[in-house]
Amino acid sequence: MRWATRKDWARAILVRVIPLWVWFVFHTNRWQRDIPDSVQRLIADGKPVIWCFWHGRMLLMPGFTPRDKPVHVLISQHRDGRLIAEAVQRMRLQTVTGSSSKGARAATLTLMRLLRNGDSICITPDGPRGPRMRARIGPVALAALSGAPVVPVSYSTTRAKFNRSWDRFLIPWPFGRAHLAVGEPIVLPQRADQATLAAARRRLEDSMNALTAAADRACGHEPIQPEALADESVLDADPFEAPQRASAA
Repeated sequence: MRWATRKDWARAILVRVIPLWVWFVFHTNRWQRDIPDSVQRLIADGKPVIWCFWHGRMLLMPGFTPRDKPVHVLISQHRDGRLIAEAVQRMRLQTVTGSSSKGARAATLTLMRLLRNGDSICITPDGPRGPRMRARIGPVALAALSGAPVVPVSYSTTRAKFNRSWDRFLIPWPFGRAHLAVGEPIVLPQRADQATLAAARRRLEDSMNALTAAADRACGHEPIQPEALADESVLDADPFEAPQRASAA
């Protein structure tokens, strides 16, 4: 992937092949879907949602997003992110550029505007560089300011390869069984204080990890473990939060 992003001809091929591969794998797997009634009602009512999934489980996520309303995916600005953005746009999704380390202020204001306009967004709370399967506070801060619920999502497939990258990226193969696991919505009060946001962040992380472990076990895999941290306070100080509160004021 690193080599391909430096070659224009390889990049042009990948941005066309990736959407075809996602479509082919998604439709040749037999899916078991575990979706709470509360989430199905949100989809049926067309409510804006903050969909959250781990960086290592992003490949098939375009297949799960509702098609009747716009969905915007937050993509980082680094070279790999630009490749992913081009591929995602070919899958009828829209992109917002930024991450917790670069372009945070502009991305946050854009995400707030989209949610307030009724659109949904997708975020990887551990992207783009980790720590693996540890949620930062950005998504729940967005939820508190916009009123949109956070919905954790994960999946696994029986025919898959786990990459040795930092996120243990799951590469699914066709003609297997797949399990989609969706958690209950997390709703934040509009004037949530820092302690409430931190508690919601931990709830989101725990839910996403439980869903991922359940999906992996259902597909016959040993669950991937979150990266150990000596100090979790860094997760409660996401750069997204400050510009969000400033814009709300």
